[in-house]
Amino acid sequence: MLARRLVLLLLALGTACASSGGAAPVEPIRQSTPTPGYWDRAYNSRITLEVGGDAAVTFERETPIRIIEIFGDEVPSNAHFFSVQPDQPLLLEDGRLLRFSADLAPGTYEGPGKTYAMSEAGGTEIDGVQSLGSGVYVELIRADPPLQARYDVFGEPCTFELAGDYTTGSVECPRLLDAEGKAVDLRWSWTLLPKGES
Repeated sequence: MLARRLVLLLLALGTACASSGGAAPVEPIRQSTPTPGYWDRAYNSRITLEVGGDAAVTFERETPIRIIEIFGDEVPSNAHFFSVQPDQPLLLEDGRLLRFSADLAPGTYEGPGKTYAMSEAGGTEIDGVQSLGSGVYVELIRADPPLQARYDVFGEPCTFELAGDYTTGSVECPRLLDAEGKAVDLRWSWTLLPKGES
């Protein structure tokens, strides 16, 4: 899902000149700019996550977080995009592997310092191709006994909040569903930390 969004956004960026993508006040531990206006950064962070319902998880840990941002005056506004997720899957104490992510639909992102409503609606057309809407998922995997549960369907819109200086953010979903209709509620937040921490 994320890969498809990025392909569409890269098509839209084309040969755009270098962008003035927003600068975070803490230094990334890793960063790259695959194309002008496309920023892929990893930061030390503190993540707190709570999942209720059919897949109970309570999680708080200092761990690297990955932020992808496509933004700037010379990037087409219908390609503006923001995605955040842990830099690597996270191993829980009970042996389950945890993955989660939140992506704002292309054209929805207007920069930091805002609160966004997230739903499957809101995708925009990029080079004649209709993009996906916003996306949120949480996935739990275990080898023994076997488990693979992925909740990625909006039962209700989610709320995404990003601080003006990028250092904090949160995602709240009252109802996320899996393919069988099982439901969870999701709340997670992050705080970026200085490079030497975590």
